[in-house]
Amino acid sequence: MSETHPFFRWLYRCIALGALGLALLLGYVVVRVWWSSSTWQRENTVEVPSADGKPDTRRPRLSFRNLTELPGTTMRTLDVGSPRSARSGFSSGSYGDMEINNLIFLPRGNAEATWLFPDNDQSITKKTTITARGDDSDSISTSAPVIALLLVVS
Repeated sequence: MSETHPFFRWLYRCIALGALGLALLLGYVVVRVWWSSSTWQRENTVEVPSADGKPDTRRPRLSFRNLTELPGTTMRTLDVGSPRSARSGFSSGSYGDMEINNLIFLPRGNAEATWLFPDNDQSITKKTTITARGDDSDSISTSAPVIALLLVVS
């Protein structure tokens, strides 16, 4: 630009500084949202120790979800899982889709819990209930008593 008038030279400089400030602000917002999202993913998870009681850093942090009553029994189940993928972007993995690695059985009125597997290395891909009426359901919301819990484990 070969503008010789001092007013326009200063105007162009101000516009360039404004564009630079806007680019810096946009970069700051992107980094801040990414950092906040990756922190949010770990917020509602816990580190579950291995069977010998020592923490294993190779295992993903786990979250506990879906406390479900089994109708007709004194049991409740609690899903133990990890985020489906190791995303580190703009998603909150702790509330996103979860891969179920284990189940905890909690009897009503008793403080003792029973884990289905001794470790959390499995992947439960499907959980189905068989009720006393003979029908099966992916969700445990029927009023008929549950007589079997079928799991597809890989």
